[in-house]
Amino acid sequence: GHHAKAEDWLSRTAQPHSFGGTYGDSLAQWFLAEMNFQGGALRKAVRWWKRSAENGDVDAMMRLAEVFSEGHPGGIPRETRRANHWFLSAAAHGHPHALSKVHFGGTSSVVEERWLQNMQQRGWL
Repeated sequence: GHHAKAEDWLSRTAQPHSFGGTYGDSLAQWFLAEMNFQGGALRKAVRWWKRSAENGDVDAMMRLAEVFSEGHPGGIPRETRRANHWFLSAAAHGHPHALSKVHFGGTSSVVEERWLQNMQQRGWL
């Protein structure tokens, strides 16, 4: 019921070098992304999910992967390579279903190749 108040508080906590610490609070970033997504501001939502994912939030990684794998008429193109990046990142952070969503067969980045090698060494692949 207090959308504006919640958004203000979350924004102050989510911003880097603020109440949320050096990188901002990942949970506040996640909630801001969800609020923006529900409000139809998909590009802002993607920005907040990205910050949250970069802070290690696996759910944000999966949200980004899903958005990029499908694209969205709200201004987000379908980008399989970017989707794979976030699916692999979520898998590397322990998300149980993320690896099954990766589309293999294209060229992978150096980082993705390292993740795949690491997962193979652990017996995950």
